[in-house]
Amino acid sequence: MDTVEGAREDSACLLTLLHRPSRLQLALPLEEKTAGCVADALEGVRAILGADGTRRVFRAVLTDNGAEFSDVVALAGALLVAAPGVAVEQPRLARPLAECWW
Repeated sequence: MDTVEGAREDSACLLTLLHRPSRLQLALPLEEKTAGCVADALEGVRAILGADGTRRVFRAVLTDNGAEFSDVVALAGALLVAAPGVAVEQPRLARPLAECWW
């Protein structure tokens, strides 16, 4: 998962998600390059796929250390994965989410 920005004078931004097994890449428009907008976009994906579908499709999500991915709890909630200090639905995470961050 990453964000792609338009030209300097353009404020357009996309959130991209790659499903490696199928090589399907989603590009979701973002209003701003913020953690809140990223979490909102992921909530939209979860609304379409449902909780079980989201968990099956996105078993692991990798990001860079960008500020737009800094709200670990919101992103974890949007993708239904374990967040640090939160009861875990998926015990396969061996380390705190902040360490292996997606």
